[in-house]
Amino acid sequence: HYALYSNPVARLVGIINNKTPQSTGVYRTLRPNGGCRGCTPRQKREKTRRAGATIKSDRDGKQICQRQIPSRDWLEINNWSERKKNMVYFIGTPIGNLGEITYRAVETLKSVTAIFCEDTRHSKILLDYYGISKPLYSYHKFNEKKSLDFVLSFCEKGQDVAVISDAGMPCINDPGNILVNALIERKLPYTVVSGPNAALNAFIMSGYVPPFTYYGFLPEKKAERDKLLDASIGVALFYVSVHDIKENMAYLCSRLGDRECCLVKELTKTHERAVFCRLSDEINDDKGEFVLVVNRAEQVNPLCELSVDEHIAYYVNGGMTKNEAIKAVARDRNVPKNEIYKYTLKS
Repeated sequence: HYALYSNPVARLVGIINNKTPQSTGVYRTLRPNGGCRGCTPRQKREKTRRAGATIKSDRDGKQICQRQIPSRDWLEINNWSERKKNMVYFIGTPIGNLGEITYRAVETLKSVTAIFCEDTRHSKILLDYYGISKPLYSYHKFNEKKSLDFVLSFCEKGQDVAVISDAGMPCINDPGNILVNALIERKLPYTVVSGPNAALNAFIMSGYVPPFTYYGFLPEKKAERDKLLDASIGVALFYVSVHDIKENMAYLCSRLGDRECCLVKELTKTHERAVFCRLSDEINDDKGEFVLVVNRAEQVNPLCELSVDEHIAYYVNGGMTKNEAIKAVARDRNVPKNEIYKYTLKS
């Protein structure tokens, strides 16, 4: 007799091996005869039955008991047999490494009637890798509006479809927003299947601190760029093509100041790398696309523009002792307090 999936890890292993627990609950093996000490065999059997368990014997004739424990049905997480029909799935796909895709994404791509993608040739590489054979239809920024009725026709027939981009999440600098709004307007079901995102990966690699703002690719016109960056606060995330990297960094340097930044490329691939520099630095790279993570402006304490003596006098006049003032000055200037103390001895 087997105690099936009494913990989440065992349940997951069972699911992967196609050993699905009964939908009414899972079984947990109890101690023989109820496991209570100081009771007669008859009392043990009675307590076992009251607990909702059944007594059985194994091959050696030894009595064991199993109790059916009500639990959340694993199918509730993603019930493929009872899910809504005519669903539109916006699915995240790998941004480099083909192995970086969720199990749910693969299963969804296998289950839908058709798949809409930016470049059928590019997406076919991913689908072939996972043994997925479904009708592919082109759906990119140049035909997004024209293809809208065609996509919705599948929903009207009660069929499921998937929308994917060449890499990453749909709607993030990729087609999909027009379709989402059309689905909202028509009150048709849709959902998002999570996946990789280059901007978030790059932000984490930079080590900078939130909040951050995602801008995507900079507009071509300077007026539109200036308007976009008017309310820029915190860390800024940009997508930059290799042909625009020098021009974009020069513009951002003039607009935001010579800030610290992190350039990330080849995310999730073998040659993934992150380069820390400043916006004024010259980048010599002629391949690929970058995620540019620009750190927030460095906060400069106006008191640091004073001389050390004037800085100390400011705090002393405010009521601090000289030692307290030295500590405050060292903290403002981000230097050891001993350096400020030695300076006062010399002066």
